[in-house]
Amino acid sequence: MTDVRHVARTSSAAMGRLRRDVQPGKVYFVSRRCTRRHFLLTPAIAGVMAAIFWYLLGYAALLTGVEICAACLMSSHFHLIIVDRRGLLPKFLHALDRNLALAVKAFRGWPGEVFDKSQCSAVELVSPEAIIDKIAYTVANGATSFAVRYAKDWPGAMTRVD
Repeated sequence: MTDVRHVARTSSAAMGRLRRDVQPGKVYFVSRRCTRRHFLLTPAIAGVMAAIFWYLLGYAALLTGVEICAACLMSSHFHLIIVDRRGLLPKFLHALDRNLALAVKAFRGWPGEVFDKSQCSAVELVSPEAIIDKIAYTVANGATSFAVRYAKDWPGAMTRVD
């Protein structure tokens, strides 16, 4: 498996946390799941959850210079393919995750944590084939998870091929 590389993590004894080895110009496949796989991100009436996601994704991208190649917001998780031009992946993830969690809590009236406590998955894509494969996976996620018959029918936030 030479075309994807899990982001290296090193233990920091002083911080007690895992650090990501992030460098500018890398392409990542990012996934984040809701706590206990609750359906907190389910498309809401009139696309409210999709609008919240697009707005906060745009805000985090503008704040950090990250380019969004593809995005999919499913009921219990999201997938992104991003280009981290300035090496600010942790800042991007913090801005997106924190603001999305706060918005979900306010919109859904959810009292607890929104996202799983484990770190989100950020996998470096190191070949054009890997990038194309993950974009296709992200765009088709609604259909491949059997949520809808055709990916174009997913009512939530998703990058459309057209």
